[in-house]
Amino acid sequence: AIAHQAEHIQGYYVLTLSIPWNSLHARPRIGHRIGIDVHVNDDDDGGDREGKLVWRDRTDNAYRNPSVLGEVVLAE
Repeated sequence: AIAHQAEHIQGYYVLTLSIPWNSLHARPRIGHRIGIDVHVNDDDDGGDREGKLVWRDRTDNAYRNPSVLGEVVLAE
């Protein structure tokens, strides 16, 4: 099961997300490279989004264009 947790620590938010590899149909191995991006949306009042933070994809097209994804290399 996918698990998530949010903590407020010393004025910051720490978000933790755990996704089982089998739910992604992947077999991870050391040195394996995967495309990834992180988006954080800010909506304080339930209306329109007030802001957005993005790690890599500034075009908002990662779901259609994997070339804009960042890359991580798996390690132990």
